[in-house]
Amino acid sequence: RANLLAVTGSVMFKSVKTEQTTSVSSNSTVFNIDGRYGWNQEIFEFGPLATINYESTNGISNRTLLAGGFFDFNLVPNRPGTPTVYGVGATGTFGQNSQTIANQDVTTSIFDIFVGGNVKWFGLSENVAIRGDAGFDYKRSSGNNSTTTETGLLIKAGLAFYF
Repeated sequence: RANLLAVTGSVMFKSVKTEQTTSVSSNSTVFNIDGRYGWNQEIFEFGPLATINYESTNGISNRTLLAGGFFDFNLVPNRPGTPTVYGVGATGTFGQNSQTIANQDVTTSIFDIFVGGNVKWFGLSENVAIRGDAGFDYKRSSGNNSTTTETGLLIKAGLAFYF
């Protein structure tokens, strides 16, 4: 289990209400896939991370590509023969979002941090884990003369392959 390749995903349904001179509401469906390659040192795991995100809000689609890294501290050493590994971890990514509004592309810069707990269950095989993460997510988007900050609870699930 010295190296790992993991894919995690999340689906979020959110409703956002913006208070300005008029009250504006929006409903979104967000699909998110993280891909990571890393190194397992039994007590900690680390490596690069890439995220692809697609969001549809009231007929407007957003496409996001982020790159960064991850770090997990395992409370139970992740070694062969251990059926369940619990830990805490963090990810940090940055990149760009692009959306098309009225046939015009708008690009914003994004910075995203996730901190939370995780569990890896090796019930499928000695080297394949079902991974779940739950924690706090902070995302800051800036560009086009505006800055948006989103925070909240995020739950993710996926598979981790160790080799």
